[in-house]
Amino acid sequence: MSLDEWYRWGLDVIHAVQQFRSPVITGIMETISFFGGSIWYPIIVLLIYWCIDSKKGLLLGFTVIFSAALNTAIKETLCIPRPYQRDPSVFITAESGYSTPSGHSQGAAAFYPVTAQLFVPGKTTGYKILRMVPALLIPLIIGFSRIYLGVHYPTDVLLGLTFGFLTAIAVMLFWDTACAKLEKLPFSINLLITAAVCFILNIFSRPDTSLSGLLFGFCTGTLLLNRKGGFDARPGSFLQKSGRLVLGITVTGGCHLLLKILTGKLGLTDEISEYYELVRFIRYGITGILAVYVVPLLFIKTGLASGNRVVSSRQNRT
Repeated sequence: MSLDEWYRWGLDVIHAVQQFRSPVITGIMETISFFGGSIWYPIIVLLIYWCIDSKKGLLLGFTVIFSAALNTAIKETLCIPRPYQRDPSVFITAESGYSTPSGHSQGAAAFYPVTAQLFVPGKTTGYKILRMVPALLIPLIIGFSRIYLGVHYPTDVLLGLTFGFLTAIAVMLFWDTACAKLEKLPFSINLLITAAVCFILNIFSRPDTSLSGLLFGFCTGTLLLNRKGGFDARPGSFLQKSGRLVLGITVTGGCHLLLKILTGKLGLTDEISEYYELVRFIRYGITGILAVYVVPLLFIKTGLASGNRVVSSRQNRT
């Protein structure tokens, strides 16, 4: 089967799914699609990391950001247009970026299984397996919504699910072991490993270096916070945790917006600028460091959280 025939088959599947197209179904599919979108995950991750459990928030944050950075690297390498750009008749909603693999499918396949393992108790093997059923079904439903909306081919969804589930499996199986080994290494070696991974992702992600930059900032901020003793998100009153959320969003979001405005005024956010990729990487890197390093230190300084070396520790599985 040639590439054109493969795309035609994918479009035929989209047309078959869209036979049931209606405003109500479209609204439902757009809502389902939202829970696989890039806006949803940072909110949940930061809420967990700042206010519920910093260890679990760290694991979940790394999973989501790495999966998204990998997805961007593959998309920017393959450069495959979206289905509605090939066949406008399947258009329902517009999306930026390339088509393959599906970012929504991949993000959901990485996020929901790891979340289920972290937060849904399972004392028996049977129940541990049972709790994964919704975590596996949700990404499939989100993937189907992307096909219905005409923004992805079925193969995009399949590839996204594959990469996402593989990321989740790798994290669930090897996170504890990796943390134990990395904790024994010097700070400089850990930083070098982080830089090397992000550099490789950055090569394939160009010109969109935002997620590789965010991953670098997230990991670097974690390493810096560990040297300061970390912080524990679990203790604290509802008022204290609410204060953390407000302060965290204000500082992280405010600084990110300020940097965007400042670099925009200097003409550095324009894609024709020779510094565009570097500035974007640095801006998102700073945002990551702010979220996982500077903001927790502010929590401790203001009495909203207590210092505790828990961020780099291995996970206590439920």
